[in-house]
Amino acid sequence: MRGTTTRARRGRASRFIRNLAVIALLASLGFGGPSCKRRHHHKSDQNRDGLIDVQDVVVFAGIHLGRDWQTVVWCQWLEGDDRHLKKKRLRKLFAFMVEYFACDSPPPAVASANDYPTRLAWASDGRLYVSDALAGSVFVYERRPELTPVAEYKNLAKPLGVALDASGILYVGVDGRNRVELYDAGSNLIATIGDGAIRMPNDLTFDAAGNLYVADSQSNRVWVYDPTGVLLRSIGQGELRFPVALAVSGAELYVADQGNHQVKVFDLQGNLLRVLGGRVSQGSLGYKWQGKFVRLEAVAIDAAGRLHALDSQQGLIEVLDATTGTFLTSYGEKGTGPGQLSLPMGIAMNSAGETAVSDSENQRIEILPVP
Repeated sequence: MRGTTTRARRGRASRFIRNLAVIALLASLGFGGPSCKRRHHHKSDQNRDGLIDVQDVVVFAGIHLGRDWQTVVWCQWLEGDDRHLKKKRLRKLFAFMVEYFACDSPPPAVASANDYPTRLAWASDGRLYVSDALAGSVFVYERRPELTPVAEYKNLAKPLGVALDASGILYVGVDGRNRVELYDAGSNLIATIGDGAIRMPNDLTFDAAGNLYVADSQSNRVWVYDPTGVLLRSIGQGELRFPVALAVSGAELYVADQGNHQVKVFDLQGNLLRVLGGRVSQGSLGYKWQGKFVRLEAVAIDAAGRLHALDSQQGLIEVLDATTGTFLTSYGEKGTGPGQLSLPMGIAMNSAGETAVSDSENQRIEILPVP
């Protein structure tokens, strides 16, 4: 390419970038093979900024081809004078790129920021799903060993409660559309539940039969739907005041009744069995908070059958006897440092003996060992 002007070189480099962009688009749409048709993750995001752009081309060229995409050599490689040779070279590049964008490539970095983590749910594969009511997304994390965002369900109009059924379908309580939305692994909306009935789906959970329980904070009740989405019953009307969170253990339903500062326990048919907790009171020796709540925000049952209750105002999790409500211990503390919490919104426990906490004001997820 002797005698070629700088402008011509830049033009050829720009055409190369456009060629790569087209190839990346084709690969992302599934032209790399039949099994790629629904793939939504991209290995092409080389610099993990959530975008597939020129910067990724630069990184890709340097690492995988040992070339600087701005050099004249690139122009020679792509812009041969022989038309058939140029087509042959482009076919080689296309084949290489399709192989690079193979279906088994790892997930991408997430484009949006998880600024206000809200509700959480562990999946059976160890991934953690976290809603963000402000970002309008549900973020998916893996342990590598640190929590790493690997996927994002976008444009969800203030998502709150999240849960996954036995088949891996994601259920999202979408406050902005007053319903529960179901998504497959490809982020495709496949069904809705509760249109016209649900007003604020703050938390979701399942029982052993696959029935869905929805804490509706505005309707002051818990809706129960069968696995096909048919309404079975509502629980707690007249008993609950702003229910915010749920946990099912065996044949019992635990409801975080924020307005009454209590955890109310029902059987699965909706009969009230007992009431735990109460409002924090002040005595001569200070505030008596053990076993009581200022702002009850979430509940969970651990492997030992103990009740974990998150108090977002106090910035800690109380562990209570699930039958008597007796205070056993607590963990977490209010603050901004590692392991500290500021307005936590949700908790979820996994089989490894860990509690994930959506630490909303600190804009992060905390993983705390269960005491």
